[in-house]
Amino acid sequence: MFFTILFIAVIFVGLVVALPYFSGLTTLEVDKKTRQQQKNLEKKQQQQQQHQQQSYGYVPPDEQRRLEEEQKQAHSLKARASAFKDKINVTSEDIPIKIKLNSLNNPTSTLRNRHKEKLDIDNDPNNYDYDLDELIEEETNQAKVDQETEFYKHETIGKDKEEMV
Repeated sequence: MFFTILFIAVIFVGLVVALPYFSGLTTLEVDKKTRQQQKNLEKKQQQQQQHQQQSYGYVPPDEQRRLEEEQKQAHSLKARASAFKDKINVTSEDIPIKIKLNSLNNPTSTLRNRHKEKLDIDNDPNNYDYDLDELIEEETNQAKVDQETEFYKHETIGKDKEEMV
């Protein structure tokens, strides 16, 4: 069951990556420098800085004890667990394949080209596309018609005068 779900997930991820690539919407770039290599480089630089800061003369006993405790802590179980935790934490920077849209590189692309349109807006309250008097008259006529239909809805119109009385 687990392998079936894993297989379906791999196919789904493959489709999500492959379809835009084959349709020409995206490009795939392989990043050769991973985050782990960058971390190793930073650690080496920090170690070089610490090595340069150390003095080669007399070191007091309390300083020696502190350095020994730091070394023990670096090799302890907690340090190994935190290092393992850092290795497990995977981000988008760790993935060596980068997906980029073609429209960002190509200004002539028709993919989501949205230009801001300048609308001709008239903010003058005296200029309207309609006449307010006509709107008021239409509303009152409609209200009269509605009132008459409500008033005469129970009446039967069109019969003889004698039947209506």
